[in-house]
Amino acid sequence: MKRLKHKKKTNSVVLCCNSVKCPEVYYKDKDKIQIRDDFGFVVTMTKDQARMISDAIDVLDNENTGSD
Repeated sequence: MKRLKHKKKTNSVVLCCNSVKCPEVYYKDKDKIQIRDDFGFVVTMTKDQARMISDAIDVLDNENTGSD
């Protein structure tokens, strides 16, 4: 179950999984976003790369189940 929460103060979206710490997604600039993980590490990528994450998870799931 996906739970997304927009934080107006920081203009970020929290990826919540009912945990104490949750990753946050926010704009770095017009073309790039950043994801801060539960440990405070930050990854910077283009918006197009970030949009590909869902498809990448599908590929990994397919590889792990042996289906194509």
